[in-house]
Amino acid sequence: MWQMIRLTLLLSCVVSCTSKPGPPTASAAETAIVQQYCEKAFACESSWDSNEHLQDFVEPFTTSAAGCETKYVLSSSDLATLDSDVASGRVVYNDQTTQGCLDNNDAESCGDWFDYPGDAPPQHCDGAFVGKVALGQACQLTLECVAGNCQARICTNQ
Repeated sequence: MWQMIRLTLLLSCVVSCTSKPGPPTASAAETAIVQQYCEKAFACESSWDSNEHLQDFVEPFTTSAAGCETKYVLSSSDLATLDSDVASGRVVYNDQTTQGCLDNNDAESCGDWFDYPGDAPPQHCDGAFVGKVALGQACQLTLECVAGNCQARICTNQ
């Protein structure tokens, strides 16, 4: 009997221990991604090319990592909405994709960090959050939208 229990535990670990899970909640993941984004931006500030990006570093990132986080992190009520959205299926949160995003961002060189177009996240972060709300439908957060943005509480392509 004990051997069967050990085998079951071993098999469950083979399935669940092979990949490192990301943060336990969508709100924790969103916060971790923003914190890492801001910390990495300031660590790589000397690689920023104002001519290439057509703006000064301070415009997108402010003057400190803490200021950057304040600018981009969701409010506590929006973070609660995000967790509620995951529970209701309006947003799918993929913890393993999120962990891959965080790991790859850590490994990214400063030379490559600013090469993403506009505010687009790195491709290895695609799928961390998947919105399920169609264009033209009611929303509270952009993360809820299948595509586009949440503007005036409607998912839109603008």
